[in-house]
Amino acid sequence: IAHFLTALSTSCFASLAHEATSRERVATPGSAAAQPPRLFALSKFVDTVLINLKRIRILWPLVTQFLLPVANHQTQRIRVLGMESLSKVLIASMRMHIADQAAAAKKDSGGPGRGSAHDAWDYVLLAPLEELQRRCAHRETQEKIISAMHEVLMTCGAGLTDGWLLLLSILWRAATKPSLVPLLPNAFRSVQLIASDFLPHLPPAC
Repeated sequence: IAHFLTALSTSCFASLAHEATSRERVATPGSAAAQPPRLFALSKFVDTVLINLKRIRILWPLVTQFLLPVANHQTQRIRVLGMESLSKVLIASMRMHIADQAAAAKKDSGGPGRGSAHDAWDYVLLAPLEELQRRCAHRETQEKIISAMHEVLMTCGAGLTDGWLLLLSILWRAATKPSLVPLLPNAFRSVQLIASDFLPHLPPAC
């Protein structure tokens, strides 16, 4: 599966490089040349990862190695697709992780037990978004990062553990980095949600 995903990512990067050097440079809005590029490999990469979520701990480095550059691509629509793909895989992985944590807690109700080895996985999943926010200067990608954080809270907030520190760091950067000030209202939705629903879940360090 890793070899297959590597081949898909190589194919997609080759397609994007071709687009950037040919159609993208001569395209005018609304023309045939301005139509979305062939991103079959990107679509199949995401589909393959979602089907193999049980192997996500092994595949995650391949996921980030591929999707982070796509989310930071020079072409706007590619960036949007890349961030949507990354968010989809992240949310699905986070939900499965939390479900596994709950199942482990039921099996071992006497303490942290089996679930303790997995507690930092939500931190690993959120780390690429925090890194992307620090490195990327594109507005669309930054917007998608803030939206992804809100979706993480909506779907997985009660199950977060180590990931809280990164999530709060992302929201803090949206409030303090001058170029991200227009995104403040979106980030504040997440702050409101934390204040109303998740304060008891925050670890002492947060």
